[in-house]
Amino acid sequence: MIAAPELDPEFARSGGYGFVWGRDLAFIVLAFLAAGRYESAEHALRWLPQAQEPEGLWLQRHWTDGSLAPSWCKHQLDETGAIVFAYEAAWRTLRDPNLDAELWPSARRAAEFMLGTIEEDGIPCATADLWEEREGRHAFTAAAIHGGLRAAAAMARRHEPELAETYDGVAERIREAIETELWSDFHGRYLRSIGDPTLDVSLLGLAWPFAAVDPAGERMRATVAALEAELGCPAGSLTRYAGDTYAGGHKWVLAALWLGLWHRQAGEPAGHERALDYAVSAQTNLGLLPEQVTDDGEAAWVVPLAWSHAMLLLAARPELEVVGSQHAGEPAQTPA
Repeated sequence: MIAAPELDPEFARSGGYGFVWGRDLAFIVLAFLAAGRYESAEHALRWLPQAQEPEGLWLQRHWTDGSLAPSWCKHQLDETGAIVFAYEAAWRTLRDPNLDAELWPSARRAAEFMLGTIEEDGIPCATADLWEEREGRHAFTAAAIHGGLRAAAAMARRHEPELAETYDGVAERIREAIETELWSDFHGRYLRSIGDPTLDVSLLGLAWPFAAVDPAGERMRATVAALEAELGCPAGSLTRYAGDTYAGGHKWVLAALWLGLWHRQAGEPAGHERALDYAVSAQTNLGLLPEQVTDDGEAAWVVPLAWSHAMLLLAARPELEVVGSQHAGEPAQTPA
């Protein structure tokens, strides 16, 4: 599944997105699972190890045959965590021992790689951010690797139990480091990166889907309140981050749905319904969801964006448990 089809001959509305991003595909797999499109999910899952580097990580983007495509950055470490997270989600939904056994060697290589990315303070090393614009040590990366290692630990219990404690232990170390290194008493919320207080919708990843923090806790609620106050609009959508100018800096459909998924996770159905209403209103007359929407409600930039469609499926379908987090001593329900 490529990120977006390049339909127009001048590439004026396609953004150069005709590649497979591992992260996008991980979210698409979660959407396939939530929608009961199991065969499509299995095809995607079996494709992913073909694109994995021998060291265990996935680089930024690939051609559909699994070979490495031209990239905009060296790597985005969140992709590796998100993919292993999707592997475990597949087990929770499909309970297919053959598929799980096929994916385990890939998950183990990825987990061993992720262990090596953690710095002394417990936060992963510098990498490109979710938006492929900044090098740094990011909250979303930390959350994704936390989720990936929790997933790898769950898989290890089925295949190589002696590895599970190590993976869980490092995931817990990351969770604790997020609270010390990425929480700001001064700002009263989480920071998107170490040393960078810019409000960014990727902070939602701390809660959904990776549950690296308590989704309904005071700190996450304060962070979401700040996001809604600075980046939001009454209809329920958000820009990506404060000062965003990419392709016009409009509201993003997936950001609205991401916020809605958090509201559902935190037990706030009104916010969840508002996000769904916004996404439905954002579709084109062909029923396609764009990357961005102007203030006038017009589709902007990439149409259609697969990640937008995946997030709509995830928000529209009932929650499914995929990977339990260990914060507050209790397993959390993480929606697939």
